[in-house]
Amino acid sequence: MSRNFLVVDPEEGIEVLKGLASPIRVKILKLLHVQGAMNGNDIAEKLDLPQSTVSTNIQILEGAGLIRTETQKARKGNQKICHSMFDEVLVMFKEDINPLSSNTIEVAMPLGLYTSCEVSAPCGLCSVDGIIGLLDVPDTFLDPDRMKTGLIWFTRGYVEYQFPNNA
Repeated sequence: MSRNFLVVDPEEGIEVLKGLASPIRVKILKLLHVQGAMNGNDIAEKLDLPQSTVSTNIQILEGAGLIRTETQKARKGNQKICHSMFDEVLVMFKEDINPLSSNTIEVAMPLGLYTSCEVSAPCGLCSVDGIIGLLDVPDTFLDPDRMKTGLIWFTRGYVEYQFPNNA
């Protein structure tokens, strides 16, 4: 199963952040993520909210690009079906706030290029293409595809890197 990720720079994605800035909109996103596509009336019923509140928040989420809607024929007119666009949203600051001083050596290391690890479930690895290996299986951390890793998570343990001494 493919997972959809959205990476947002807060300076460029202010509309997305506004879309996430309401507990009601977050509940709508979670509901769509778990239940799948739904119309506004079903969302209002599940969340015990007025239809007008749901409708307003759906417009904001759609404007932020967090959901997509499609109009379908219903028994009485048309209905708007809402679909979740992303499984995860990551806020990332692209510019370095503290520039490196002149006596600093910078070495870039791919996240998955650790030399040893010991982790406990729940744990996992994922890349921009999706989950790597199996979720909650620590042996997945030895999978060769770990070199594509963009995100690592685990409950307890460590991953260890060895950096060259270029000083």
